[in-house]
Formats: sequence, C-alpha cells, structure tokens
Amino acid sequence: MEARRAPGPGRLADIPSWTLEVVAVVDISPSMRLARFAGPGLDGLTYLAGQDLMITFPGEGATRRRYTIRRADRAAGTVDVCFALHGTGPATRWIEAAGPGDRLEALGPRGNVTLVDGVDWHLFVGDDSAVPAVLAMVEALPPGSRATAFLEVDGPADEQDHVDPPGASVEVAWLHRDGELPGRTRLLHDALAAFELPTGPGHVYLAGEVGAVFGMRDELLARGLSNDEVDPKGYWSIGKGNLGHGEPARPA
Repeated sequence: MEARRAPGPGRLADIPSWTLEVVAVVDISPSMRLARFAGPGLDGLTYLAGQDLMITFPGEGATRRRYTIRRADRAAGTVDVCFALHGTGPATRWIEAAGPGDRLEALGPRGNVTLVDGVDWHLFVGDDSAVPAVLAMVEALPPGSRATAFLEVDGPADEQDHVDPPGASVEVAWLHRDGELPGRTRLLHDALAAFELPTGPGHVYLAGEVGAVFGMRDELLARGLSNDEVDPKGYWSIGKGNLGHGEPARPA
C-alpha cells in the first residue's frame, strides 16, 4: 500500500480563509439540505475528496463546525456543502433559516481522511452525517477501483443519487432506520459483521456517531485489520455538542 497523502497545514493561521455567500439552498432529501456558496477566490479552490471546511456560524460566541465539501465548480466559483437536518445545534439552526445573500466565514480545506492510493478495494460505512463525504469519495475513485458503501438513513426518501466514476465498480447499500433515532441502531454494525472482507490490500473508512464509529473500528481490528487499514472519523456524539474545533470528543 502506498503512503497516504500528507495532510494539509495544521495551524489555522496557515489555512486559506473564505467569505462564503449563499447563492442557493436546496432540500436534496427530507434529512439533508444543500447550500451552494460563492465567494472571492473560490475559482481557485483545490481539495481532496473527503476534505472539509471549518465554518464559523453566527450566534452567541463564535461556533465552528466542520462540513465536507460535497463538490466544487471552479469555473462557476462555487462550492456545495450538505447539512444533515438532525439535532438543534448552531449549524442546524443556521441552515434551517438560510437563504441567498447570507454569509459565513470558513477555513479550509481541512482533513486527512481522503482516498488511500494503491489498494485493491475500499469500504465505506456511515450514517446520515457521513453521506456527503462518502459520496464525494466514491465519485472520486480512480478507474479500476472496487468499492462498497453501507449508508444508514431513515428511509427510502433519504437515499441520494451519485455518479459512479468511469471504470470503477461501486455498490452502495442504503440501510433504513424506519423511524429509529440516528446513532441508536445496530444496522451498520450488522452490515459490517456480515460483509466478507475482500482479499488483497484494502482500506475502510468509518464515519458518523462517534461511539458507533469507534465500536466498528474495534470490531474490524478484532477481525485482523490493522490501524493503518481503518480510518475512523466521529462527526457527532449522542446527547453532546461538538467541541470548539467542530468535532466531538474522541472516546478514551
């Protein structure tokens, strides 16, 4: 397996800053809303699929949250960010009221959970909050790739379209909670347990509720994968707000 790409700059002062202005808001499912932003310099935005923007939301004090870049159109100078409509945090409140002309400040791109080079297969597992990152990475797979994705959403109306990249073999399985609360089912755990890991070098990307993510990480390690073959990324935590840098606390 080839080395991972080096992560971007670590210090916030070294990361590009952006003034984002909403040009459109679209409900792409009952549980997901897309905001399309324009802004100075976005025609030069470069990023790796899976990276995100750290966005500062208005309110009492500055609240930062990290959201995946779903796609960018450099010719149009726009970037799309998807918001899962669950919880009552500052980002959810903002997107529920957002409209054209609203502005936010952001830093990015950030994050080093991106596609791993030089592997035979990829496995993606995540809940609603992971859908934008997973679909962005799936759409960026190089020719010859094999990939499977298990994505948990409430129901069929929450499934999203994606574009399979040329020359890649991709299977996306949507798992339905049918009214149960996010982060409280065993759907992803059970799908992972039933999945026969392919032979040859591969990589697993886990994202979503922090307890579920690290629980699945431990299950994969017990099946013989190494830490280098699994990327766990907690996006949110049941009953807890994220920390000041926009992410949940990692389990001990």
